[in-house]
Amino acid sequence: MQRRTRGSLGRIIVALAVCAPLCAGAQTEKSKLKVVGVDSVPIPFALVSIDGAPPVITDEIGELNLGNMHDKTVTMEIRRIGYRMIAGTFDFPDSQTVMSVVLWRLTQNLQPVLVAGARTKSELEVAGFYSRWLQKQQRGLRDATFIGPEAIEQRKAAYTTDLLSKVFGVTLQTDTRGVRAAMGTGTLPTVGAAFTPGTPMRANDRGACYMSVLIDGRAACPNVGCHYVFPGDPPGSRADDHAVDIDKLVAAQDVAGIEVYPRKDGMPDFALKAYEGCGVVAIWTKARQ
Repeated sequence: MQRRTRGSLGRIIVALAVCAPLCAGAQTEKSKLKVVGVDSVPIPFALVSIDGAPPVITDEIGELNLGNMHDKTVTMEIRRIGYRMIAGTFDFPDSQTVMSVVLWRLTQNLQPVLVAGARTKSELEVAGFYSRWLQKQQRGLRDATFIGPEAIEQRKAAYTTDLLSKVFGVTLQTDTRGVRAAMGTGTLPTVGAAFTPGTPMRANDRGACYMSVLIDGRAACPNVGCHYVFPGDPPGSRADDHAVDIDKLVAAQDVAGIEVYPRKDGMPDFALKAYEGCGVVAIWTKARQ
């Protein structure tokens, strides 16, 4: 195997687990990436970008299925909070089925303490953030976007809404008060607490709307109330009354992860409970950790 890395990455170990040269069907076996620490313990939910494609994550045991990568050369960038990033070009020989990449922890002043027992789950994991992300990778949750700790650290955003820039289904709009709101496209529900069944549809019932916002699983309501995401609803309200001031509620440095669901189709249950006819933005903070 040949590996060409860029930048000062510190000490990097790349080990290959290769099937026997004569194993049957080697050409048709799927390739797999395994990310581990120097102690060979798997690193779950590492962020992996391959050939510039949208990043994906390793599963609970640090593995990621790559499909058929035999006799291919790819560029990969692998990140995980608390570890040194590795980036480079990797060659997969014909006989290779598993590539193990070892990440080194960032330098610490204290000696590491080894604790026997099960791995402690992060708050993001407990909240189901990573399980839903993995579900998307398995062709579920369709249009959902996940922004994890590694991407947030890399962006170094000044404001939380900066992290929503260029996210599919989200338009950022600044109102007359300077509040930057997350806008989506939706359809006014025909039933619900805020809407009377049988009410004639108005011109603005379909189109631009203010996305519902959840912070650590709790609804963040605008001045007009949580059940109104369409401008002019209720009658006489101003558009500014519908905007959730995300940047005021959560500082960018306090964000641990973000989920965006621009459409109702495929929304998980926790997001469906907040759905009011527009999309849902779910923000998880480091305060949970």
